Amino acid sequence: MAFCFYISLMNLPFINSQTYRQKDYTASILPKGEYDSCKFVSCNFENSDISNNVFLECEFIDCNFSNANVMHTQFKDIEFKQCKLVGVQFNNSNDFLRNFNFTDCIMDFSAFTDIKIDGTFLFYANLLVQISQMLKQKKSYSRIVICKTQSFRIQT
Repeated sequence: MAFCFYISLMNLPFINSQTYRQKDYTASILPKGEYDSCKFVSCNFENSDISNNVFLECEFIDCNFSNANVMHTQFKDIEFKQCKLVGVQFNNSNDFLRNFNFTDCIMDFSAFTDIKIDGTFLFYANLLVQISQMLKQKKSYSRIVICKTQSFRIQT
């Protein structure tokens, strides 16, 4: 039996196993915190500041993150489903244990340059990114596999 420990160095409030539905974080800011195993459904984060938050094993369903500020935000084992993530600068997020999956998301003009992403899957994602720029960074990516299922995986 393996045990994993997560030690926070940010002294943020710990929020565990909460569900947030139809919250508008354009009107009120998402409180800074460590969100563990939380679910966000039909929430609006458009142009909002979610910087310096920690999301661990969270799920975002039908949420709008367009142009959200994710500076230094930690994403570990995150599921984005049917989300709009236009212009999100994932390259500004915290790279510690960074790992996310995108299913049926709109991700036009989102940035992944200069970051290492292990085990990230994009399924049926509308993603207008200059893939050639991603491939130029030999330390970050070794290949992108495009499958008949319209999905691709970024592998290191």
